[in-house]
Amino acid sequence: MILLLLISLWLQDVRLTDDPNFSSLPIPNARGITVNDSTIHVVFADMRTPAGIYYISSNDQGNTWNPSSPIAVNLGICANPAIANKGDTLYVVFQSRISGDWDLYFMFSFDNGVTWSDPVAIVTDPADSYNPSIVCDRTGGVYVAFYDSRDSDLEIYFIKSIDYGTTWEQEVRLTNSAGDSKYPSIAVDSLGYLHMVFFDNRTGNFEVYYKRSIDRGVTWEQEINLSQTPNSISRFTSVATDPLGGVHVVWEDSLFGNLEVLYRRSLDYGSTWDTTIKISNTPSVSDEPIVFADDSFKIHVIWGDYPDYPSTEEIYYIGSRDRGNTWENMQRLTFSAGHKDAHSHVVDLYGNIHIVWMDPRDGNYEVYYKKGIPPYMGIYEKKKYEENIPTVISVNGVLNIPFKNDFILNIFDIQGRLVEEYRINTGPGKIRIGRNLLNSVYFVIIEYNGARYHTKFIKTGGR
Repeated sequence: MILLLLISLWLQDVRLTDDPNFSSLPIPNARGITVNDSTIHVVFADMRTPAGIYYISSNDQGNTWNPSSPIAVNLGICANPAIANKGDTLYVVFQSRISGDWDLYFMFSFDNGVTWSDPVAIVTDPADSYNPSIVCDRTGGVYVAFYDSRDSDLEIYFIKSIDYGTTWEQEVRLTNSAGDSKYPSIAVDSLGYLHMVFFDNRTGNFEVYYKRSIDRGVTWEQEINLSQTPNSISRFTSVATDPLGGVHVVWEDSLFGNLEVLYRRSLDYGSTWDTTIKISNTPSVSDEPIVFADDSFKIHVIWGDYPDYPSTEEIYYIGSRDRGNTWENMQRLTFSAGHKDAHSHVVDLYGNIHIVWMDPRDGNYEVYYKKGIPPYMGIYEKKKYEENIPTVISVNGVLNIPFKNDFILNIFDIQGRLVEEYRINTGPGKIRIGRNLLNSVYFVIIEYNGARYHTKFIKTGGR
C-alpha cells in the first residue's frame, strides 16, 4: 500500500564551509543561492584568509559539491552577497567597507561560475549602503535595490544596468518618508515588471510596503501599505513572482501576539491584492521569512522559528501547490542546537528545493545546505531519472526489487531524517526493510546505475 503525501522529503544537512572563521549569507531580503538546470550556485562572505566573498557550486543538483573559492578579496570587510542568474550568466552584488562607510560592489560570470569578472564599485556615496537585493531579466537588465543612510534617515534606493552589468546608471531614491525604510526585496516577472517590498516606520510602527515599476525601473508607482496592521509590528519581508503574473509576499508580524509569518498575493501583476493570511502556526517566534515561486506555480516559504524559545532557532518550511490558495502542513527542517540565520532557497526545474543557511552547531557560523525532494518525484524528474520505482511496498515493509545487484537503499522519516541505510548486492527479488522502525510513514530512495528512484511505505504492526 502506498500512502500519497503532499509533503516533501528532506535529505540530511550538508556542511558547505569548514573554516574556524565566520561564514555568512545575506539577510533574507536577498538570496545567497540560485540554480541553473542541475547546477546550484551559492555565494557567501567569509573572514578566513583571504577574507572576502566566496563561491561554491554543485553540478549534480546538490548531491556533491565543488570546493569553495574566493571571487572577491582585498576589499576590506565584505557582507551580504546576493546572487541572481539567467542561464549561465550569474550576477553577484555585495557590500564592502574598505575604510569608513559601506559601498556596493558588483561582479558577473558569463560561463556558469567557471570564471568571474573583477568586482566593480557601483554605489560609493559617502554614507552607508546596506543589504542589496538583486534580480535580472532576459534582455540584459540587472536590478539592485538597497537602503542607504545618506539622507539622515534610512531610505530605499535603486540602481540598474541594461547591458548585462557592463555599465550602470545613477542610483535613484525610491522612498521619502519621515521614518526608516529598510531591507528591500526585489523581483521581476514575465512581463519585465519590477516588484519591490520593504518595511518602514513612517506611521510610528513598522509596516510592509509594496512598490512597482512597469518600465524596467525608469519610473515607479507610489508605494502601498500591504500589511495594514497599525497595532502590530510588520517587518522582514520578501517578494517572488510566478510565470502567470502572480506576486507573492511574506513578512513577519506580531498581529497575533507572537511573531507569525503572514502572506499576501496579487494574481494580476500587482494591480490588486487578495486578503492577508497567516501561514505559520507556532506558539513561539516565527521570523525572517523568504518566499520563492517555481515554474510549476508552487509557492515555497522558509523562515526561522524557536521550538524551544529562546535557546535555539530552527528552519521551517511550508508550500502551496495552487499559487497560495491552500497550504501544506509546516515542516521543521533542522534539529541542532544554536540559532540558525540568513536562510534562502531556490527550486530547480525538476522540483527539488535547495536551502542554505548559517548555522553555529560547529562552534562558529558555517554555511549549511539541505535538499528537499517533492512528492510525485516522477513528474518532476522525467528529464533526469527514469521513473518512480515500479513496485508497491506493503504495510509489512516487503519490497519487490526489480534491480539486478549493487544498489543503495535509504529510508527517511517524515521529517526527512535518514533512519536506515542499506547497500544491497542480491539479485532481483523480495527483501524486507524497516524491521526496527516504529509504526509511521517512511520515504525510500534507491540509487541504482546512476538513476534515483523514489517511493513511500507505511510501517504497521510488529517488528
